[in-house]
Amino acid sequence: MELGIELFKSVIFDPNCIPFSIAFILLMVALVFEVIGLVLMGTGILSLLDHLIPDATPDHHFGAFFDILHWVKHKNVPVSIWMSIVLSVFAVIGFTIQTIAYVKLGYAVNMFVVSLIAITPAIFIAKLVSDVFGSFMFVDSTVAITVEDLVGCEASIVIGVSTQQNPAECKIVDRHGKPHYMMAVPFNASGVLTKSDSLVVLEVNGNMVYLDKKIEKEYTFKFNF
Repeated sequence: MELGIELFKSVIFDPNCIPFSIAFILLMVALVFEVIGLVLMGTGILSLLDHLIPDATPDHHFGAFFDILHWVKHKNVPVSIWMSIVLSVFAVIGFTIQTIAYVKLGYAVNMFVVSLIAITPAIFIAKLVSDVFGSFMFVDSTVAITVEDLVGCEASIVIGVSTQQNPAECKIVDRHGKPHYMMAVPFNASGVLTKSDSLVVLEVNGNMVYLDKKIEKEYTFKFNF
């Protein structure tokens, strides 16, 4: 038991384990900020990063960094989840390699060498998990549903608080009872939509849904193709 504790201390506080300790600390800090954001603002702070990443198209590219990011991260997976996977896998692989090195060699391997070894599988594992989750759990829309099918349907905010400047994820139930998840903003410029609001889809423009609170009045629905 004491030997295991000493080995743990040696690995954790070894200078060659600094990158993996930093990754673990960043993971914990991100978790704390997400909880604070959800409690105080109703949305995770890191979810704001999703709006800072431009959408790449065959005709528009935004540099090598964003091209790589779009390749390794599924478009429907939030940055916070993808980043958490990368940091956690990177830290686990790094600490595992250094622990084996301590047991077999008696010292930790150069941190740059181990970092290069750890980051490659971390990115590929994050991509794999991202693709799986993005395909089955974070689906924005369904190809069988058209604009006409969604406009007029009931909706509710799932994550965050939606304003014109800050879209939030919403759940739309179509006329067949199937749920669809898309980003939404209020139809009115000064509107604020929360999880407790009963909402209706007034307009769909591309990947953005415009919602309003469901009250007894006549709506004029708009279709943008």
